[in-house]
Amino acid sequence: MSLRPNARAGARRNGYKPAVDGRQKREENMVEIRKNKREENLQKKRREVVAGGGTQFAMHAFDTKLENLPAMVAGVWSQDNSLQLEATTNFRKLLTIESSPTIEEVIQSGVVPRFVEFLMREDFPQLQFEAAWALTNVASGTSEHTKVVIDHGAVEIFVKLLASPSDEVGEQAVWAR
Repeated sequence: MSLRPNARAGARRNGYKPAVDGRQKREENMVEIRKNKREENLQKKRREVVAGGGTQFAMHAFDTKLENLPAMVAGVWSQDNSLQLEATTNFRKLLTIESSPTIEEVIQSGVVPRFVEFLMREDFPQLQFEAAWALTNVASGTSEHTKVVIDHGAVEIFVKLLASPSDEVGEQAVWAR
């Protein structure tokens, strides 16, 4: 007789498991939906084309994509502000139209730490904006790509950029979250 109450208690306990499993599945589905929505928004943002002209160097670098990577790297490491901006913009555009293999090549080129430096250039908000966008595109790749951006200290700077006097820079910092 003592087995019967235990059997009922066990049946009651087992009756709650599907409800818990269902809740977990709903939560997992909601997380998946949020991730997909975020990725969709990032893809939209990556595809946006910033209006405005560029120099011959900028158009050439964009057209040849990875073929002109060494010139773009040289521009990023240049001491000339206009070359830094052009090269960073070209990297951002390259990362916008391409996928993970390009992200890997950009990381291997060694420009990520320089982009992080550019985030701190309060005297040049346009360069901050382009560097933030490029880093956002790098981080939107695989988890290894995201780790590279994190390891170079970009997260703390992005948090500080949320209070940037430039609306564009602050908005881009939000995208990097």
